[in-house]
Amino acid sequence: MSTRTSGKRSSAERRRQIASAALKIVAEGGLHQLTTAALAERVGLAEGTIFRHFHDKAEILAVATELIEEMFEHALPDTNDEALSRLGEFVRRRLTLVELYPGIQRIMFSDHLATSGSPEAVEQVARLKQRAIDFMLDALREARAKGQVREDIELDALLLIVHGTAMAAAFSVNQLAGRGIRLQADATWAAIEHLIRRPS
Repeated sequence: MSTRTSGKRSSAERRRQIASAALKIVAEGGLHQLTTAALAERVGLAEGTIFRHFHDKAEILAVATELIEEMFEHALPDTNDEALSRLGEFVRRRLTLVELYPGIQRIMFSDHLATSGSPEAVEQVARLKQRAIDFMLDALREARAKGQVREDIELDALLLIVHGTAMAAAFSVNQLAGRGIRLQADATWAAIEHLIRRPS
């Protein structure tokens, strides 16, 4: 019985390893770079072994998307925090995640998964995007109700400022790194907060 449990755990770990490698390949070079040969080389397996753990590429991408979901769920701050603090922590955690996993934004905010033939992965990504928007909007509504953010700017526009600036920073991480500049999550949020906070 213990042997079976160990075998199952080993299989689950192998699936996770393969899915994680697939995630890195797609993030670095796009979906067209995700070949069986590239994946096998990345994880140190024979090509034929890959599909002992997965039925097809779509299933690999579905599990890879589950890994993204885990990372992004972990990046959600405590909803009991004060509205602007919660929003700031959300932005900082997301940008830190992008810095730790360069290229992840290419998967989340591009057509890579939409063209993968995996409806489950597409649905997962759409759900993550919507949850992020809802999280930011809820925090902005609460901050507006407490008089913490500017009242001369529509709520939708405030959302665009927060989301758009964070997105621009995330997509610039590779260019910044090429110039020896680190993505500074704290400084980025400070700039966003300066734009949206109600003048005292």
